[in-house]
Amino acid sequence: MRNGKRRGSVLAEFAFVLPILLILVLGIIEMASLFQQFQVVQYAAREGARLAAVGESATGVTSAVSGILSLRSFAGTPTIRVDEVVLSAYVESRVSVSVPLKTITPLGSLVPAFAGSFCPTAVATFRKEG
Repeated sequence: MRNGKRRGSVLAEFAFVLPILLILVLGIIEMASLFQQFQVVQYAAREGARLAAVGESATGVTSAVSGILSLRSFAGTPTIRVDEVVLSAYVESRVSVSVPLKTITPLGSLVPAFAGSFCPTAVATFRKEG
């Protein structure tokens, strides 16, 4: 008789802890996925700025960055901006990439902080050669 009551209390405790544990695990998975997607966006911006610094045209830089971003599926269309910033002693090539990131878990319906879209911007600047 005593064993039956104990088993019921363990089940009740597990029912209380399970939602918190699921939110924690899904949050870790979601943050890792968003971080990985942002790393791809940062890499694309760096690669585009490097190409612009060695003399590639703006259309060539845009197509190279788009090619890198096409390897990973994102939630929307990327915005790529290629600029040349003239400073007093040299010229810098600046590439900014902004793309909406996609969530992979249904955590947004449980936690409001994960609802909506994330659209970070990665900016890379290199000194222009020559």
